[in-house]
Amino acid sequence: MERMTMDNIGLQALLTIAGVIVAYAFVTNRLVTLTHRIRKRCTELLMDVILDERASADVVSLGKHMLDNLLDRRVAWKMALTFSLTVFRAKVLKKRKTEFPFTGDSELDHKLAVASIMFAISNFALSPLAAAVMIVQLLVVAVLSASQRMLVGLLRESIGHNVATGSMWTKVNDQHQNHGHA
Repeated sequence: MERMTMDNIGLQALLTIAGVIVAYAFVTNRLVTLTHRIRKRCTELLMDVILDERASADVVSLGKHMLDNLLDRRVAWKMALTFSLTVFRAKVLKKRKTEFPFTGDSELDHKLAVASIMFAISNFALSPLAAAVMIVQLLVVAVLSASQRMLVGLLRESIGHNVATGSMWTKVNDQHQNHGHA
């Protein structure tokens, strides 16, 4: 009797895992199909950028790299896994080095920016789990940024109120005078 229960649990676990895999494959297939137009337009934009004589060697190299990796699900995971590090580096370490090459031409830069967004959408469609990881990170950053702004706002308001009423300076002055006369 006990062995049969363990077999049933094992079978249920196996069927559940198989079901999750089939559902994930179905969702991925649907997303890949739905983003076909985006990939096609991304390819057109990247080709325009690559073939444009105004594009620098760095921009052409970036365009070729994006074309080569347009259907690589590993790129989605790389983006998802490095996002937190990039935000940490920019926000906490105050290092905002931008390695994204721009051409200086607004039309060409616009094409490159739109193609970059389409590139990200296309790659995340190839890996919904990586997209979910990225979305969770975006939400965490949004909440932390909002709470940071709220905290800074409260501190500014509090300090501003104390400065305006003189209460902060009165306390500092009183402490200074008491220590000087004691």
